[in-house]
Amino acid sequence: MGNFKKRIEGNLPWLQKMSNKVKALLEWFTRFLTLKNFILAYITYMALFLLVTYIKSDDLVIGVCFSESCLSSLSEKYSTFISLTEGIVTTLAIVIAARSLKLSQDSFEQAKANNEFNNHIANKKFFNEFIDKEIKESSYISRSSVDINKYYHFMFPLSSQGNFTLNKKYEDTLLLLKRYLIQTSNASKKATAFDFKKHQVKVAKILKDFGFDLVNLPRRDFNLVESEVFKLIDAVTILMTSFEKKHLLCEVDIHYR
Repeated sequence: MGNFKKRIEGNLPWLQKMSNKVKALLEWFTRFLTLKNFILAYITYMALFLLVTYIKSDDLVIGVCFSESCLSSLSEKYSTFISLTEGIVTTLAIVIAARSLKLSQDSFEQAKANNEFNNHIANKKFFNEFIDKEIKESSYISRSSVDINKYYHFMFPLSSQGNFTLNKKYEDTLLLLKRYLIQTSNASKKATAFDFKKHQVKVAKILKDFGFDLVNLPRRDFNLVESEVFKLIDAVTILMTSFEKKHLLCEVDIHYR
């Protein structure tokens, strides 16, 4: 067993060398065996076959003959070759047609993918520019507190695939936040004290899905930030969706501020 292992190890360089040669041969054969080279090779073979057969024929006659008897004789003599050629031509026609169809399909898919991606980029750019404009017009929202990329993909998670269907979770979260605001606002009118810190944590947590990163602030400051954030979200909702007033946060009559 040990001797056998040593012999194998001793032949490893030779085996590696042979493996590389076989690999190189296969690569050369793959490059050579193209449709163009195959057609040229078959035409060469056809010419040589006809020439050799014609020379070896016992009734060799130099000249051109187009009579019915000549053509019938040629057809009979080369019937196998003619059948083989017909089969190859038919096969080549099918291969060429299939290849053309595949190339057309690939071109269509590539053009479709490019168009979808370009639409994605254009829509996302428009969204970013709109958010930037709204932030510049606000007084209490900074650019660093909004992840616009996260906000966009929260609304359109399949945008890069050319699908601009609004994320159902966006609507659900929007309505969840609005219901919370209504409940909190109504509760704040009662005699029980309003828990501002708890409210701040709750709102900040929900707004994270929209890409907003709200830090802990004094009550007055947070109320100002919250108000502008809600206005921004409403502006985006009006612009990018067909939702009605029931989805707008600023429609809530807030009493806790």
